[in-house]
Amino acid sequence: PELTNGQSPIELYVTIPGMFYGGGLCESASAWQPGEWDAWLDWVSKFTTSVTEREFTNNFANWKVVLMAISAIVRDDVSDLDCAFDEWRGLVPDQVADDGHLKREIGRTKSLNYSTYAVNAMVLTAAIAARRGVDLYGYSIDGLSLEMVLDYHAPYVVNSEAWPYEQIAPYKGYNIALFELAYAWKQKETYRQAIERWERPMYEHRIGGPITLTNGLAI
Repeated sequence: PELTNGQSPIELYVTIPGMFYGGGLCESASAWQPGEWDAWLDWVSKFTTSVTEREFTNNFANWKVVLMAISAIVRDDVSDLDCAFDEWRGLVPDQVADDGHLKREIGRTKSLNYSTYAVNAMVLTAAIAARRGVDLYGYSIDGLSLEMVLDYHAPYVVNSEAWPYEQIAPYKGYNIALFELAYAWKQKETYRQAIERWERPMYEHRIGGPITLTNGLAI
C-alpha cells in the first residue's frame, strides 16, 4: 500500500491499523518462519513513516494519529507512541473552536457526518492512551479540550435538525459508537442520551469493533 492521490491517505489511515492489530494478534503464531516477524515489524515501521510524512489539518490528521499510535503499540515503540500522543495534543488548538465545534469540518456539505468522523478518531486515540496510563480525555489547552468537543456534539447527534451548519443528507448515527467510549470515560447525561437515541449494541467498524460489548457501561 502507498499514497497515490488525494484520497488515498485517509483510506489507508482508517483501514491499515486494523491490519496492524491483526498482525499483532498473530505474534506468537508458529507459522512465522525465522526472521519473518522482524521483517514484518520493519515493514510496519517503514510503511508508517511513508504514509504519515504528509501534513494535514482536517480529519485526515486525526486518523493519521490513530495509525501512528497503533503502529507504535504493535512495534512496542514507546517513543513513537509518545510522538503520536503529542501530535494528538496539537490537534486540539488547531481544530477546536471556543464553543467546541471542529473548525476544519463545518465547511463540508455533510458537516455533522464529518465532524463526528473526526471526533471518532480523537476518541479512539484517547481510549488507546487511557490503556497506557495517558490522559488525553482530560487534556486541555487554553480552555480547549476533547470534552468540550464531546459536549458540543452530543445534543446534535440526538437532534440533528438543530445542527447549525450544512448537512445535506439526514444524519443516521454516523460514528455514534464514539459516545459509548465517551460514556465509559465520564457518565454524562448527554452522552447517555446519544447512546439511547441510536440504541445498542454499537459497533465501530474501523478500529474499535464491538464497543458496547468491550466498553459499555450500564445505563
